[in-house]
Amino acid sequence: MLQHLSASFDAAGFLSVASLLFSLQTLSLLIKPPLDDSETFNLQASAEANHLPQLTEFKIYVDDADGFIGLSDVFSSLSVPVLRHFEFDSGDLNGTWFRAFISMLRRSEGCQLEKIVLVNEQSAQEDLAPLFDLPALSSLTHLHINAKDRQTQACPLSEMELEALNPRLTRNSGRLSACLLNLKVLSCSGHFGVEDLVNLISLVKSRALYVTERQEEQQSIPKAGELLDIQPLQTVKIIHLAQSRALQIIQANTLDALEDQTGTKVILQSEDKAEICSSRVSSYYFHNYDASLLEDALLGRRWPECEKQGSPQY
Repeated sequence: MLQHLSASFDAAGFLSVASLLFSLQTLSLLIKPPLDDSETFNLQASAEANHLPQLTEFKIYVDDADGFIGLSDVFSSLSVPVLRHFEFDSGDLNGTWFRAFISMLRRSEGCQLEKIVLVNEQSAQEDLAPLFDLPALSSLTHLHINAKDRQTQACPLSEMELEALNPRLTRNSGRLSACLLNLKVLSCSGHFGVEDLVNLISLVKSRALYVTERQEEQQSIPKAGELLDIQPLQTVKIIHLAQSRALQIIQANTLDALEDQTGTKVILQSEDKAEICSSRVSSYYFHNYDASLLEDALLGRRWPECEKQGSPQY
């Protein structure tokens, strides 16, 4: 039986054979554009539910804008109940896929993803919070989002999406599983401004404090059979697509202090350079306000902008 497959299809071609792939454990799929109109047969008719009961790793790539033709039907037709690792990479291309991807996960009863990699310009334009709400992500440990949005230069995770991952916010008290409490590694690649970094630092600190509070609560009021298995983020990696004034403000010793305080290692890189977290603050090159905002966020002296959003102070 076929257990591992790496192949290229147009969407219609894949759907025509998907029902034969029930024994697959890993699938790497390059979606090609259709060769001609005659090959784009009725995708809707062929997009019946295809159950892949053993698939644990699914990687899908699109390298041509026309490859998005029928891609939503691919996601909409699959059921992947034991999927653990998912990667989607279309680079700078943009096309409809996100809602169909969510539909696939909702359909896949029992699915517990552990790793998601999204490399797509559209990732910065979609609201990812509905993705976090899915039961399939409650066990997620690794999340990487590479949002090469060249037009808007948007941060790959918006302030609202970061707040959706903050278990200390009152509005999240009824949806703690959607805060991805098992998340260990968060990696983001895109465009980051000063306030974007402040929001990420706020998340790191809040999650660490939440774990401390739950541990103290459990020690003071132990409950039979209840074990605290959540941890703070282990690693947050931020990759800027170009030289970034915001990243160069931060000194290495302040990141070390942040790791000592929260248990989270924060790594800052630019796409075209090595790690730059050791750069010193330059009052000539950088605005003093930006430097002060980031240093205060890292060192915990004050929380100037986030106070307006109800974020915790330290």
